[in-house]
Amino acid sequence: MIIQLVQDIRKALENNLYFVALSSALTLPDICGKAAYPEEPSSRRRYISWYDEEIGKYEKNPEDKENMPYLSGEVIYSLRCSLLHEGNPNMNNDSLRADLPIDHFF
Repeated sequence: MIIQLVQDIRKALENNLYFVALSSALTLPDICGKAAYPEEPSSRRRYISWYDEEIGKYEKNPEDKENMPYLSGEVIYSLRCSLLHEGNPNMNNDSLRADLPIDHFF
């Protein structure tokens, strides 16, 4: 299933279907989080934990002196919820760190 989903995401990108590609890509941590943490009842915790362990730790620059925002599991989960549940490519900053706001992607 994952291979087919990734192939479909690539096809969407090739055809300039960016929202389709993004919304599909945002489901991957859900699927992988469930596989990695099958006993965890909270999909939010599974998503964020899997993302931070498998992707997020590679996204943050350890030499960043300005402490710029990065795409943590919390940020990506917020984007996922906004896009998939509201059709909004921006996100609600209320649940994110106040000192590192990220309020839009597009």
